[in-house]
Amino acid sequence: MPSEGPGREVSEPEARALYIRKCSLCHGDDGDLGASKSPMLSTSTLSLEERVALITYGKGTMPAQKGILNKAEITAVARYIERFRN
Repeated sequence: MPSEGPGREVSEPEARALYIRKCSLCHGDDGDLGASKSPMLSTSTLSLEERVALITYGKGTMPAQKGILNKAEITAVARYIERFRN
């Protein structure tokens, strides 16, 4: 069940913790692990909106986070991932 409502601001440390907990197993701490055929986040060309949709609905082996993370958490993780771009 998602924590807090969608209107709550998610801090950068919270976004990092969510990324580590939900994404780093396949993408790695720096976004470039590539486990389970996951794409390298440093070379991603997806827009923020596309990343939000991908995290929300999943794709391939990546599980959907809708119903697990709330909208504010998903958006915060999508923004956090921008730090990995080259």
